[in-house]
Amino acid sequence: MGLARQLAERIATLQHGDIPPAAETWSKVALADTLACTLAGCSDDAPRIALDALELEGVAGPCLVLGSNRHIGALDAAYVNGVAAHVLDYDNTAANMGGHVSAVLWPALWAAGQAHGASGRDLLLAHTVGVEAGARIGETVNPLHSDKGWHPTATVGVFAATAACAHLLKLDVAQCETALALATS
Repeated sequence: MGLARQLAERIATLQHGDIPPAAETWSKVALADTLACTLAGCSDDAPRIALDALELEGVAGPCLVLGSNRHIGALDAAYVNGVAAHVLDYDNTAANMGGHVSAVLWPALWAAGQAHGASGRDLLLAHTVGVEAGARIGETVNPLHSDKGWHPTATVGVFAATAACAHLLKLDVAQCETALALATS
C-alpha cells in the first residue's frame, strides 16, 4: 500500500473521539490566532487587491470575505481570506511542517464549511486532521526541503489543506487519495 493510500485512510476515518484533548485545544488556539491575524490583515491593501483582481463585480456566493459584508464563491473567498491571513506574517507556525499551517488551512476550511454547512466542531476536527497531515509530510521533507529554497507553507501546506478539506467534505478513501494526488500536481 502506498503512502498516499495510507494517509487517505487516516484522513477519511478519523473521528472526534480519536483526537487527544490537547490536540483539540491547540487547534482552537491556532484557529483563534489565525482568525485574529486574518482580521488584522484585512486592513492591508493586499486582500483588497486580490479581490479586485478576481473581477467579481456583481458576483455573489455563500462565503464571507472577512472584514467586509461581501459574500462570494468558496474558491475566491478562500483565496482572498488566505491573502489576509498571511499578509502580516504573524500567523502561527508548525515546526513539524516548517511553515504557516493555519494560514493555509483556515481560509480553505472557512470557505468549504460555509459552502457545505459544516459545524464548528467539524471545522475543528478537520483543522486537526490537516495539521497532522502537514506535520507528517513536513517531517519527511524538512529541513532539506527548506534548505533547497522551498517554502513549506505552500509546498507542504497544500497537502495539509487538501487533507483538512477532504475530511470536512467527508470524502471516502479513494476520493481522499485522488485529492492528494491532485495536490501533488
